[in-house]
Amino acid sequence: MAALTAQVDPHFVFNSLHTIIELNQESPELATEFAVALADVYRYVVQHGKRDLVPLAEELGLLEKYALLLRTRFGDGISVRLPKPVPHHRDLRIPPVSLQVLVENAIKHNRYTDRTPLEVWVELKGRSVVVRNQKRPLPKPSRGTHTGLINLDQRCKLICGPGIEIQEDGASFAVVVPLL
Repeated sequence: MAALTAQVDPHFVFNSLHTIIELNQESPELATEFAVALADVYRYVVQHGKRDLVPLAEELGLLEKYALLLRTRFGDGISVRLPKPVPHHRDLRIPPVSLQVLVENAIKHNRYTDRTPLEVWVELKGRSVVVRNQKRPLPKPSRGTHTGLINLDQRCKLICGPGIEIQEDGASFAVVVPLL
């Protein structure tokens, strides 16, 4: 549980709290909506963190709330494209907080602005989910340790059998997560 909770970037929480303070002065209604979404994201982590797997629909619901936080904080700078619900994916399961970690990873390692937004696509393919983003490396690369990807790979191997698959070319970066 501690390892899973630690994967939610503390800087994101710190910045989100400052966003609430700023929004409260400009738009109290939006500040409330943002605070509720942030609470929902953390509630999900706490409630589902002890589970090995969660329904894919619940994980996509978390990602929808997380995308709301991103839109509020970054405006048009980041776009998260979620898949349409497909009935035959209803019974599939995924390790909790997997997709949020991958979206956060894309934001951490790429540059974006309102004029050139970072687009992140979440696609359902067979018995896997793919999180893909454009590659726009930061001028000064993040000093990340790739802990998020390593932890996700280890969790998938322990729970699902196969680990994650990383697909990278000059234009895009994608992570394929197995579903059960």
